[in-house]
Amino acid sequence: MIMMSFPASFALGYGSIAKPAITSVPLRIFKEGVSVKDIVCKENFLLIIKAKDGTPACVKPETASKLIERGWGAIDESSLVSIDTLSNHYCKNFYAVPENKTYLNTVPVLLMKSDSTACARLTFTISSNYNDCNGPNCQHVLSLGPMLFIRNLHYEKYGDGSFGITQGQDYTHSFKIMTAPGTVDLANYPLGANFTVTYVISPLPNATGFYDQSMPRLACGHYPLAVGYSKDQVNASDFSYINPLGSTCVSSADKLTKVEVSGMDYKDIELRLALLEPEK
Repeated sequence: MIMMSFPASFALGYGSIAKPAITSVPLRIFKEGVSVKDIVCKENFLLIIKAKDGTPACVKPETASKLIERGWGAIDESSLVSIDTLSNHYCKNFYAVPENKTYLNTVPVLLMKSDSTACARLTFTISSNYNDCNGPNCQHVLSLGPMLFIRNLHYEKYGDGSFGITQGQDYTHSFKIMTAPGTVDLANYPLGANFTVTYVISPLPNATGFYDQSMPRLACGHYPLAVGYSKDQVNASDFSYINPLGSTCVSSADKLTKVEVSGMDYKDIELRLALLEPEK
């Protein structure tokens, strides 16, 4: 079970709350015409929205966890409007994972406990004017949620000695991930300015395993992730081969310049390099 708790001032619901109606019986005032986005639950209760009909309910955090797991309802991410509130409550003692800059295949593998909540804080720097950027990755309003995915890679060795590494199965749905902010308008950030996104990550009960890619890493890569395993249980053979040429960067107006994590450990692993072999 995923346990979640929130400070009394941390109201969860749809959208930003302008004139909150504080209540323990949101369904009654909802039927009286009060919008869901204006409803705030009383202290120590969370606002959850029923998936079937969109009606609100105020429940305790442990009850909210059970209801979300069963698919009864959900907490809308659009309410997570404050990076400071989000990170200060869930995430303590952020630190940057050290990088081995000598060997390409020595990679820090992130480690999460099965029943835990961890955070990642990514800082991006505007490296070019978005108006000068061309292509599908050059967006005016940048959606930050899809930047964090959790999946495996598919390695295939061919008869002529070459190899291929492609995207494998996606496991993002096996995690509860909250993002703040959800989007960034690049027009508001001049050249050289920074913006930050915070991810709160909780593995679901079926998430125990090894994943080749998780949160973004500097130099256009992604951190491997192990969930439910201690350091001495994590080995190179748990992950795919990697390309000796490194990752391919896509053109965009922003560049990832800093990655910090909280609530998780790491272990440096020498991943296996996929090497060309002479044709026999």
